[in-house]
Amino acid sequence: MESRLRVSELMRRLDRLSSEERSYLMSQVKNSDTGPELMLRRVLWARGERFLTPSGYKRRYKQHLVGRPDVIFPGARLAVFVDGCFWHGCPLKCKGEPGSNQDFWMKKIETNQQRDREVNRQLTELGWQVKRYWEHQIRRVDELHKIVTELIETVSRLRSERIYTVSKFKEV
Repeated sequence: MESRLRVSELMRRLDRLSSEERSYLMSQVKNSDTGPELMLRRVLWARGERFLTPSGYKRRYKQHLVGRPDVIFPGARLAVFVDGCFWHGCPLKCKGEPGSNQDFWMKKIETNQQRDREVNRQLTELGWQVKRYWEHQIRRVDELHKIVTELIETVSRLRSERIYTVSKFKEV
C-alpha cells in the first residue's frame, strides 16, 4: 500500500537545512527594499514620478503616517504597499503553504493581514488613500506597467482634487 505524505512532511524531509539553519535564514529576510519594491520604484522614477520611500519620509511624515508604506506621494496623500505573497497570505498561494511549523506561520500571516486592515483603516481616517499590490503582480512586467499607469493617474487626480480644495478654501 502506497503511503501518502502531507506536503509539509515532504517539504520537511526535502529541506537540506537543519531547523536552526532554516530559522537563521528566515530571520535574514529583508522587510524593506525588496526586489518587487525596487522594481516598482524604478519604473515610477523612469516614468517621471517623484515619491518618498521609508528612508526619506521617516523624519518629516512619521507623525502623519501609520504603518510603513513602501512608497508615498505626499502631495496626493497616497500610500502604496507591496505585500509579499507568503508574508501577507496571497489568496493565490503564490509561495505555497508553510512547510513546517504551520501553526506559527498561519498565526503570523493572519496577524499580518489584521495589521494590514488596521493600517488601511487608520491611514484612510487620516485622509490618505491606500493602494496595495501583491508581489506577484509587480514581478509580471505587463501587470507592473498597468499598476504604474494606474498609480500615475491616481496621483494626478488626487493632486488636482487637493489643489482645487485648497484654492477653494483660500478664496473664502
